[in-house]
Amino acid sequence: MSTEIIDPKVATRRLFVRSGLVAVYFLLLVVTFLLGKGYTLLIDNKDAADGSVVAIDGVLVSVDGAEALELYSGDRDATQLKGQRHRVIVELISDGKKIEKSIHLPLDTDMLLLSVPKLVAGIEPFVEVFVLRDQPRPAGEEVGNTNAFTSPDSEALETVEPPVP
Repeated sequence: MSTEIIDPKVATRRLFVRSGLVAVYFLLLVVTFLLGKGYTLLIDNKDAADGSVVAIDGVLVSVDGAEALELYSGDRDATQLKGQRHRVIVELISDGKKIEKSIHLPLDTDMLLLSVPKLVAGIEPFVEVFVLRDQPRPAGEEVGNTNAFTSPDSEALETVEPPVP
């Protein structure tokens, strides 16, 4: 090992360059996370629970210029998205009227619900977090994987005796 003396200006310059590289790597990490975050967007054409809006009979919904989904009253469909900002185009089949809205999706959730009737009516918020309701397990259902065969006719088969030749 050599005992070379390093100029303080060179050492300071190296420190700034290394700190700058760490900052650039961190910035790239944040950008790739924001642009690559995936979402499931449920596009819903149903009446509002509070009765404020009613479903539209026949709409075409396109997100970010993708193929339009055809929805009728009571329909729901899903699409996969990446990134936070998206453009939604809703076209009414009855009169051809087009409505364009820009939506911004939050980072803290993966599944969202877009209410088409609220979007068309201009009622905020038309994008909501979709939460699955906890569904109780049906009575008598066992937890885990059981390989037992059960059938409604299994009891009847056990009581029948085979014919004697």
